[in-house]
Amino acid sequence: MATYQQYKQQVLQLFDRAVSLAVHYRYPDTQKHLEEAKKHLEQGKLFVVVCGEFRQGKSSLLNALLNE
Repeated sequence: MATYQQYKQQVLQLFDRAVSLAVHYRYPDTQKHLEEAKKHLEQGKLFVVVCGEFRQGKSSLLNALLNE
């Protein structure tokens, strides 16, 4: 089973490929967004969005994941 670090490295490699394509096809805005997202992943800054209907267990899920 792969570890978080292995998955993270795979995703970072995908970011490198995507940035190369953005450069090649001249999409500077896309390149900028990809580079920012890659930087956040490298630094461990992740944003998680949890959405759903009212009173369907979103808070319970988050609390369970955070062991609170």
